[in-house]
Formats: sequence, C-alpha cells, structure tokens
Amino acid sequence: MKQIIILIVNFILVSSTLFANNNEWVSLVTPNKIYNVADYNGKYYFSSNAGLIVYDTTTGEQQQLLTKDGLPENGINKVVVDNAGSIWIGTYDNGIAVKTLNSNTWETIPLPGASLSSGNAVLNLLLDSEQNIWLTTFNTGILKYNTTTNEWTDFDLFAWDFFIDEADIVWTIGDEINTIENGQVTLTDIPAPPSSYGASRFYKSNFGHLFVINTMGIHHYVNDAWVNYPFPADATFWFKNVYANENHIWCSLEKGIYQLINQEWVRVIDAADYNFGYLLTNSNNELLVTLNTGFAPVNADNTLGEMVNFQHRGMSANWANLLPLNDDKMALRTFEYNSDDPNTFDVTVLDVNTLAHTPLNIPNFSGNNPQQHHEFYNPFRQEAGYLDSSTGTVHYAQESMQIYNANEITLNSYQANPFVDSRGHYWLRTTSGLFYSDGENSQIFSIDNTPFESNYFRSIAEDKEGQVWVTNGVNSTTTLWGIWDGTTWSNYLSGDDYPEIDNNPTIFTFDDNNVLWFGRILNDLKYYDGNNFGTYTNDELIAQLAYITDVAFYNNEIIIASRYGLAIVSGNETNVYNTDNSEITDDVCLQVKVDSNGNIWTTHEYNGVSIFNRADLALGENPAPILQAQVFLEGAYGIPSGAMHTQYADQNALPTTPPYTQAPWNYTPTNNDEITNPSTTTYITDWVLVEALDASFNSIQVQAALLDRLGNLRSTDGSLGVKMNLLDENQQYYFIIRHRNHLDVISDAPLTLNNTTPYDFTNPANVMNGFSQLKDLGNGVYAMHSGDTDGNGVISVIDFNAYAAQSGNINQYLNADHNIDNSVTIADFNLYLPNASVIGVTYVRY
Repeated sequence: MKQIIILIVNFILVSSTLFANNNEWVSLVTPNKIYNVADYNGKYYFSSNAGLIVYDTTTGEQQQLLTKDGLPENGINKVVVDNAGSIWIGTYDNGIAVKTLNSNTWETIPLPGASLSSGNAVLNLLLDSEQNIWLTTFNTGILKYNTTTNEWTDFDLFAWDFFIDEADIVWTIGDEINTIENGQVTLTDIPAPPSSYGASRFYKSNFGHLFVINTMGIHHYVNDAWVNYPFPADATFWFKNVYANENHIWCSLEKGIYQLINQEWVRVIDAADYNFGYLLTNSNNELLVTLNTGFAPVNADNTLGEMVNFQHRGMSANWANLLPLNDDKMALRTFEYNSDDPNTFDVTVLDVNTLAHTPLNIPNFSGNNPQQHHEFYNPFRQEAGYLDSSTGTVHYAQESMQIYNANEITLNSYQANPFVDSRGHYWLRTTSGLFYSDGENSQIFSIDNTPFESNYFRSIAEDKEGQVWVTNGVNSTTTLWGIWDGTTWSNYLSGDDYPEIDNNPTIFTFDDNNVLWFGRILNDLKYYDGNNFGTYTNDELIAQLAYITDVAFYNNEIIIASRYGLAIVSGNETNVYNTDNSEITDDVCLQVKVDSNGNIWTTHEYNGVSIFNRADLALGENPAPILQAQVFLEGAYGIPSGAMHTQYADQNALPTTPPYTQAPWNYTPTNNDEITNPSTTTYITDWVLVEALDASFNSIQVQAALLDRLGNLRSTDGSLGVKMNLLDENQQYYFIIRHRNHLDVISDAPLTLNNTTPYDFTNPANVMNGFSQLKDLGNGVYAMHSGDTDGNGVISVIDFNAYAAQSGNINQYLNADHNIDNSVTIADFNLYLPNASVIGVTYVRY
C-alpha cells in the first residue's frame, strides 16, 4: 500500500492534452429551463440552460447546439435572429456570440471594458429596427452594438431590464425609468413602481400596456399611475413574465398560467410545481408557453396545444447526484421535480452500456422543499432512494419506511444528509447530532454521549473493512475524526495531534487500497493510510484545477473533478479535459463516478453529464415508450391482504428468463429480458407477456415483463412500466396482458404511451367484455381467471388434462400451478373447476 502511495504522490503533470479521439466523450444534456424564442424562415430558436435548440416547424426536426458545436458556453439566456438570418445569443457568463446564416462558426464578441468572465451574464438581448444589438449585463449596464460598424456604445446606465418599443425607443428600468432615443438618455416622468427589485421584468405590449414584475406582484401603468396586482394566493412569487394583447393579460408563474379577470388573477392553465416557463410570442404574434422540456402553443380557449418535447432520453439538464448501481446501471437524481407527477421523486436509471433510461418514480413525495429531500444509495439493497427529513421516512421505488419520527426527534433538516453503510444501516449527518439506525434501534450521537466536541458532523465515509468514519467540528475549528466499527466508537484522531486533519473535508472517500483521501475544495488533496498522513504533491495539476470538487479511483488511476475541468492521472501521464480541448459539456465538474466498464461520469452545474467513454457507449435513439399498467392474477391474489403473494420469489423459484419460449407463445427473449439482479425479484409474483396491437388489431410487438405483488407491470431491472421499443408514442395501441395459466385480457380501448396513470386492467370497464373476462373476487376486486393451463385463451377440458399430467409435482415451476405456489396440488384443480368453459375474446385466443 505504501508503494502505491509513493507512486501516487510522485505523479508528474506531463501534459494537458486530449486523448486522440473526441468521440471518447458522450454527453447527456437536455434543457430543463427554456427562456425565450426567436423565429426565422419557419425555424424556432430557443435559448436554454442546455444550449440553443433549433426546431423546424415544417418538418418537426430538432437540433441541439452545444459547446462542441462552437457555442462559447451551453448556458444561453437570450437569442435573437436578425433580418439577414444571423443568430445572436447572450450567454450566462461569456457575453454574446453570433453565427451568420451560411456559416458554421460562432464568433464571440468581446464586451467593451469587461473581461469575459463571471458577471457578464446577458440579462436581455434585443434588436432595433436598424438591426443593432442592445443588451444589458450585471457588469456593464445598457450597451448597443452597431452590427454595421462593429462599434460599441456604452450608455453608462445600469438597468435590470429594458425593452424597445415600436418607435425604436429603448425603455430601461433600474431605480428609475429612462428612455434612450437617438443616443440620448432621458429620465421619464413615469416613476418606478414600488420595490423596483433587482429581479424585475419590464414589458410593454404592442397595445400600449406597460408592466413591471417584481416580488410584490405585477404592476400595470394605467392612467398615469401604477396599479399593483399581487400574485394570487395559490401561487408563489417565483414569477416568469407577463403578456398582454388588446383584450387579455396573462402572467406565467410556477403553478401555471394565470389570466387577469375582473381585476383578479385566475389560473386558466394548471400545472404542477416547477413546470411552467415563459410566455413568448413568435413573429406572427402567436402565444407560446415554454415548459421545462419543450414548448406548447396557447389556444384561444386558454388551453395548451400539443407539446413539442425537447427532453431527449427523458432527462433534465442539471444533476444533483450520481449513484452507481449494480448490473451496469447508474442512477441520476436531478434538482427538478417530476413535472408529470408531483407526487413522485425524479430519478433516472441508465444502462451504462446503451444509455437507455428508465424513470424511477419513487412514490410518497411529500411537499416541494428540496431542503427536506436528500438522495442516497443503499449498497445493502443496491437501490437508489431518498430521505424525506420532514417525516423521517426513506423511500425506494418499491417501499417506504420510517427510520425516525420527525415529531419526536429534532434534526436540522437542511443538513440531514443520509448515508447508508454496507450493512444497510442508516446514518444522518446533521448539525444537531449524528443519527444512527440499524433498522430496529436508533440513537443520536452527540457531545452528550461521545467524546466528540461538537454536534456538527461534517463528513462520513465507509472503509473497505466496514468501518464508518466521520468528521466533527464547528467552522474552522478542527476537532475530531471518529471511527465506528459496528458497535462502538474508537480510534479518535484529534486535530491537536494531527494538524493535517481538516474538520470540513468536502472530499472524503476511500480508494481501492483502503487509503482515505480528503481535503477541502479550495485546498490540496491529502490522504491517510491508517498510519501516516500525506499530501498529493502534483502541485502543477492542483494549481491548474484550483477548485477541486470530487475525486474517484479506477485501476490505479486518480480522477479529479474541479471547476476547471476533469483530470485523469494514470501512471506518469496526466490529461486535463475541458471545453477547449474536448467534448466535455462544461468546465465545471461537480461529481465524478466510475462505472463497472471504466467509463468516467461527471456531473455539471448546468449542463448535464459528460461521460469519458471507454466502452463504446452509444447515445442511440430516444428512449422506448413505456406502458404503465396494473392487473391481478386470481391464483395469487389474497384477501384480505389486498395484494398477490410472491411465493416463487420467496422460494428462489422464479425463472431469470421469460417462460414463454414454447408454444403457443413462441417468444424470443432479448438481452433485456434476463433478471440479473436477484433483489429485483423480492416483490415479484410472476412473469407476463405484453402484446401491442394496432388499430386494426395487428400484432406490433410482444414484450416480456414482470408482475409485482401490487399488480404493477415492471421491466426486468425492477423499474415501473414496460419498455415497448417498437411502438410510437404518438400512436394508439390495444394491449393484451398474457399469463401462462390465466385467461388473457385485452384493453377495451386503444391508448397512447407514455401513460403516467397506469392502465387499470382490474377494472372491467377497461377490459374488452370485461365482466365476462375478469373474475369477481369480491370486495370490488377483479382479476384474470386462473386455469388456462395451456395458455390458448380458452379454459376447457384440455386444460384439465394438462393439469392432471402435472399433478403431484412439488417445488417445480409448472403451467398447471394455477395458484402460483411452486407445486401442483388439488388447490390448483379447485381454481380451474369454476372457470371451466370461460372463453377469451377473439383477439387474445391462439
């Protein structure tokens, strides 16, 4: 181990070059914030936090332009297109850039008297009638760029926002309202409205309406005075913008679109929290609304038209955490909530080989305060989850459990950062103590019951021997590290004895050789091998990265994430990747993980995930549409439990591949049909087949799926829903649910994917000829008839003969096992007998 350390600390920065092929980088970045739109010759140009989105209104084709396509950065606040077709963009931090109509090159135009660094966020960007560019930034105030002479004019006038009216007069708002006409700044007679706060929007409609939006509401200038319309009671102050025409006034807020009716705001288009964006107009004065992942037109009756979705692969653009799972999976949790279902927590699970994704909708999401919801990975269960610290409950996709009662135990919820060790025990590192639970017993470690000197627990990690390490201290005071061996605390290390100890190491992790690496973001990297402390001495590299955020290890490589790129140190070779020399999507790298194939994943502040591709990853097509559905099997259903049993899974008898390869199904499994994670089956009742039919009842796709105890269809990775990769999410299909010894059922009506509300096959109204095709189990419960032993869609004496041939066999997975208990007994005959002569509808029979 010491030899490894000596090798590491003697690494030398040899180069900062890119490995030969830019294609080694794969990017996962899609917009979740869309700010404005410009249109030219039938194309829409949307600015977003994930580049410039180009949408062709004629063909429906989409294009996403990023730094790899020449943009100065991926964060684009504003876009305009001039009469010549030149595209002008205003960025988060790098001023403005332009691409002419027939050019493939973006030209960054330096701002006058300012370096292109943080603070040059373009707040607004507009064109006047002479096609000059007007803009304002945090650093520069109002600027004009003459596109003919390439000259700047700085009006030395700070403004939060501005607009250009139909007479080419520029109106600005700061602490006062000014106009700029013919190069002259004039103070208007219009006073600034109350609380002209820094986030104000300033807007004038084509019909003379003048508006200011700030935290006090929307101010409308009428009859030489400001009239304030406070935000509606059911809204938040997180405003977007306002739009008005001759007859109506709308505003966009977090919960939807509101219209001013009789001097009151009325929500005319409803939305979940964190869903809606800006009200925009195109060149034909048609009203659009941007959503987190696309846009939709607003109809005359205040309804939304068909949404255009820019959310490729179904993922948002900024990531809070990477959670490596088993079986070549990676879970990614975003800062955004699931806009389709506010009661679920948005986690995406990706297959690291194909980057095919599955939304992992974790239920029981309570409230929308991100400070009370903390993601974690449970290595014992090999699942991603989250903690709701407002209730003390942890949530997985399959179940929830309360680990403490928030009404009885007071913890600082803002700092209740969860950690799960390899035993499956829960730790909450807080500023009011260290909470611990083994699932049955819990306690809080504090200054009252340990030698720790503070209740502020900073960092936590587990070593390769199963010991949990924590750091403890307040502000810059170095106190203690403690080590938990599973029963007691020991081996306290005091900063008084070890000056290398930092009480607030943001980086705190063990490498494959059980060496602890630690250090603060702005300082150097350090390590501790259990006996000695050391410092990573590659000073040139540390200086280049400057602001280290995370570190990972793979096959004696050190991978360092920083706000200035990602470094891979291998032997005596070092490569630093940034937007100047690679297709990494952002220089700001926050978190780094390595998957089982050696691919390096790094998250970015605004620009998704970049993956250093060492295993031939391919982006592929958009994800397969997903069918969500629920159905019960009579033979497995238990009353009064209200669920089906899982005896196959309990006895390890559930096949790992679909049992439908023989007649009459003749199903051909794919690579995705194998269960590779045993923990997936713990809540599974049996295998089923899902068949999709078009409007003419022609079979389009058959897909194997798992059925859980609550009747939900699941993919083999355990995720909710069935991926139907041959289907078109814009088309409607009938769906058949098939089981090897229950009577198949078909949906009464066609439906489209991706359906967020599961299609309920337990409701006879949803099943073709439902009351004859489903078994009434009492208490309003309906299930598929048991007893179709040969699976042909007719329960007859042939099925009895098949039962008789297998009767008496125990501990075997057989089709005559009508009650799904792994044995063929008289109980299976008792299920068959009352269902004899039941016939499935034409479309389900073989």
